Amino acid sequence: MKHTPWKTAVAAVAGTSLLLGLGACGRSEDKPAGASEGAVTSIDSEPATGDLTVWAMGNEGDLLGDFVDGFKEENPDVNITVTAIPWASAHDKIQTAIAAGTVPDVIQMGTTWMADFADAFAPVPENFDLSDFSAGPLEAGQVDGEQLGVPWYVDSHVLYYRTDIAAQAGWDHAPETLDELRQMAEDVKQVDGVENGMYISPSGADFVVMDEAANPEAAAVDGSGKWRTFTSITLPLMKPTILLGAVLISVAYLQFFEESFVMTQGGPLDSTLSAAYYVYQQFGFGRYGIASAASWVLFIIIAVVSVLQFRILGSDE
Repeated sequence: MKHTPWKTAVAAVAGTSLLLGLGACGRSEDKPAGASEGAVTSIDSEPATGDLTVWAMGNEGDLLGDFVDGFKEENPDVNITVTAIPWASAHDKIQTAIAAGTVPDVIQMGTTWMADFADAFAPVPENFDLSDFSAGPLEAGQVDGEQLGVPWYVDSHVLYYRTDIAAQAGWDHAPETLDELRQMAEDVKQVDGVENGMYISPSGADFVVMDEAANPEAAAVDGSGKWRTFTSITLPLMKPTILLGAVLISVAYLQFFEESFVMTQGGPLDSTLSAAYYVYQQFGFGRYGIASAASWVLFIIIAVVSVLQFRILGSDE
């Protein structure tokens, strides 16, 4: 893999993912970070050779190392180093790398960051075949009419909303534009019992207009009382926390030992003798068979109780 003094890098843009080239690594007064400086203008079908560094963010970064194994099998003389970068620090890290001249050869890039780093991208090689890509994703990789990126993957987003509540607000179709979505969110707030027109999940990724599964006000519109809302919405959302607490408390109770050992030694008259302390006593008396058997019984009881708790409180999915 031939490199010029100015590293060439390719970036994949998430959302609409693209391959882009970093034309100039670092900036100087007499040589700005122009995208065409030292850029590779054509590619061929010869096996790749040399070193290739790749930065990828999030889960893609964790999995990309295995993904490139097939490429390395076809190109045994290339050495690929994949570095996973957290999304939270990626923007600053890319800025620092460009300024210091230490950019990787290939980098994943969010489409919203294209304008931030456009002057550091090299254009896509002239003979790179783009005929298999859709126009929309390709356009996301263009800056000032120049193709700086090749799509890697494209995310699909789906809108969920309560059609019955929307109908009460005068909507008989799904919103087709962002303005219509805003208008629908305002309109449904006028429906009796509706407080919020749009729910945004904690992940910040999903928009739901009056989703009954996450919004008790929607249940109230359907006539659900407080008890039904609690048992059908609030309690199911609390199940993971309840399950964790139940398992930890049960295991700690069945392994009760320190208090008996320090304070009562199991007395008076074995009234504070716990299963764990009983095992300890039998080992102390030299009854190793009984102690071992009691340990297995305690283990089985803990396992059975935990399984029952998971069956009762665990997710139905």
